[in-house]
Amino acid sequence: MEHIFEENIHRFEHKEVILGIDEAGRGPVLGPMVYACLFYPKENEDLLKMISVDDSKRLSSQNRDKINEKIRSFKDKFGWRIHIMSPEYLSCEMQRKKKNNLNEISHSAAINLIKYVINCEVKVKEVYIDTVGPPDTYRSKLMNIFPGINITVKPKADALFPSVSGASILAKVKRDDFLSNWWTQTSVESCDFNGNKISNYEQGSGYPGDPKTKEFLRRVFDPVFGFPNIVRFSWSTASEIIEKHGYSVNWGEQELSNNQQKINFNRPQQNGKLFCSKFA
Repeated sequence: MEHIFEENIHRFEHKEVILGIDEAGRGPVLGPMVYACLFYPKENEDLLKMISVDDSKRLSSQNRDKINEKIRSFKDKFGWRIHIMSPEYLSCEMQRKKKNNLNEISHSAAINLIKYVINCEVKVKEVYIDTVGPPDTYRSKLMNIFPGINITVKPKADALFPSVSGASILAKVKRDDFLSNWWTQTSVESCDFNGNKISNYEQGSGYPGDPKTKEFLRRVFDPVFGFPNIVRFSWSTASEIIEKHGYSVNWGEQELSNNQQKINFNRPQQNGKLFCSKFA
């Protein structure tokens, strides 16, 4: 699994719409990064405010779930698209020969959301988005791609604009759902060497500095196969475990005849050690 999409595309009788974009999960070492856009005619914004949308980080998980359900219950009032990017995809993008950093991946995700909605014949008039990198640079980049749209890029946009607040809630709830059931995305549920189900381990917040997350990484690491596919193996917290505890691999050079071609499997590696996901 590299990408999963979910959507409720509504053209609103070709009325002009406001579109907000936000993400969940840029920094954690565990789980996907999720981008979401929420769009609607301006006349529906009062309904969104009445639902009490806010920056998802300010809300309890219970309140996020309730607001998420309310937004989804108004399918004829709001449109959305959600893009889930797997930990494996993020790590491979950041470790490929021509590396993509997290900002570039984030920019591409946001741009593709806008393009997709426009290509569905939705009349996007205004876009509000939380900045990734310098806001003026990001806005100029977006304006060059979408010259006919009024674009606002602000830090903390999820606390300033209802459309971005709503998108942040859709993204956060979707990411939390994935983290709660991540092992169901694999063909077999992972167990440690003692037969204990990894899904029973406490993951913590998923952020690299969380002691519970560090303990989770230590417990699920396999010196041959690496980590389960919930882990972003390119993050330093994970790669340091691979470097310290992973088995080294010696890649022997083999002479090839003139009519043989050397195959490059292009697996990310460092200092002779593979960065891989178990049960990928």
